[in-house]
Order: sequence, then structure tokens, then C-alpha cells
Amino acid sequence: MKNIEELLFLQSLPRVGKATIYKKYINLVRCSDGIDSLAEMLRIDIGHISLVKETITRQMDSLLSRQDVTAITVLDDEYPESLHALGNQKPLVLYIRGDSSLIAAPGIAVIGTRKPSSHTERIEPGLVKNIIEFTGDTIISGLAAGCDSIAHASAVTYQGKTLVVLPSGIDKIYPSENKDLAENIVKSGGCLVSEYGMDRAANRFTFVERDGVIAALSHTVIAVECGVSSGTMETVKKAVQMKRKVRCYMPKDMNAGDFSGNEYMVKELGAVAVTCTSSLKRVLEEEM
Repeated sequence: MKNIEELLFLQSLPRVGKATIYKKYINLVRCSDGIDSLAEMLRIDIGHISLVKETITRQMDSLLSRQDVTAITVLDDEYPESLHALGNQKPLVLYIRGDSSLIAAPGIAVIGTRKPSSHTERIEPGLVKNIIEFTGDTIISGLAAGCDSIAHASAVTYQGKTLVVLPSGIDKIYPSENKDLAENIVKSGGCLVSEYGMDRAANRFTFVERDGVIAALSHTVIAVECGVSSGTMETVKKAVQMKRKVRCYMPKDMNAGDFSGNEYMVKELGAVAVTCTSSLKRVLEEEM
């Protein structure tokens, strides 16, 4: 947790985002010796930051009291190399509950719409099962309703490893109806990952950041079902920008659900279509 207090302090400053911290302050953080030291280098009146320091102290006390939660910062050796693909938008701090080794293990993102068709609900568990059997890689997703939840639950069912990237804090599971699923993931050897304070609620902006982390942690992104305007497309586009492999399921009957986003990926983004178990195996074997 190198310099975590200083990083939390910078994040608390008004109009100071991750990009500013990476561009202007990260080298100061490296050589600082606590919040007071950093505040002095930044010429901030220490008397004006007492309330901020109290808040950070409470956050650290809460974190250190938890044996089931660990934290790493961008300055730690354990920080996953894959996240550097996000540039100055990579998380400054990662909170992890469960098997922390999964953040550096090979991972395949399985994502899709929050309202999957009955066809997708039927075929997705088998798709996840095959991915696990063919690769042994961690299944990565965002715990959202629909395709994300099916991906995680299927990984647990088929005794694979799964990693959740949350748009909220570790203790503020979103959506709340997936609390039991989150617990099952941790108990089965998976993990929950968040770049937000443990009680932080999700908002529109954190969903966008979460999508980037999912793409960055994965070497391949597989979209099961989504429309062109689906939030899933944000993850896919970020994956393309970071030169991750993009694959998508294409059913024989394109009217079985809303697969317009899948079709767009193949035609416009160069995604490789997966139509059946044999084609999935072939595609995955080519990447190994």
C-alpha cells in the first residue's frame, strides 16, 4: 500500500482527477513521507486539511481492520501491468476482496446486455463452461444484471475462477440483489476488485471507469449479446483502443435477441464471430 494516504489525499482535493495526479503530482508522492510532507511540497496550509486527514485516518482504520480486504496502489510492485494500458486513467488504488492473485492472471471478459434474451440465457452458461475448459483463464465481468451475472454464476458453477470489477466500493455491492452472488464468488476462490472507497456508491461516471478496467485486465473480450447503444459497447471500444482481442457470439438466428451490437462489432470493429462450441475452441486455441 505504498503512499496510499497521500494518494487518497490528492483524490480528495477539488478539481484534481487521476490525469492531473499522474501528470503533476505522482513524482512528488513517490518522495513524500506522509500527507503533511506532501501538503508542504504542494504549499497547502496544513491547518486547512485537518478534516481531510481525519477522514483518511478513518478510511485507513477501516481498511486495516479488515482481514478479508487488501489494497494496492499504482506504486506497488503487485500492481497489475495490464492496467497501465489505461494511461493516466488507470486506478490509483485497488481494493481487493478474495484471491488477489487473479488480478495478474490471464483473464477473459464475458459481458453483455442487462436484459438478455431467453436464447442467451440458455447458451451463455455453456459458453462460459467451454472457456474455462479450453483455457483455464479467469472469467472477468462487472456483476451487472443479465449477461455479467450469468458469466460469474456460471464460472462458480463450473468451478472456474471469476473476477468482479465493481462500479462501487467493496462494501457497497451494485446491484444490491447480487450480494449473495458476490459472496459466492469470494467463497469459491474468486475476487472482487474496486478502485473506490469501500462504502462508495456507484454513479454514471464510475460505470464508465469500471468498463475500462474490465477491458484492461482482459486479454480477450467476448460479448454475448448487446445492442448498438448498449453500455457493453463502451467496454468493447475501450478493448479495441487497448488492442485487446474482441470476440462476440453470433447466433444462427439473429432475431433470437438484440444482437445488433454484435453485428456492428464484426462489421466495423473487426471482432471475430463465435457461432458454436467448435468455433469458440478454434478461436481460443489460436490465441494460446
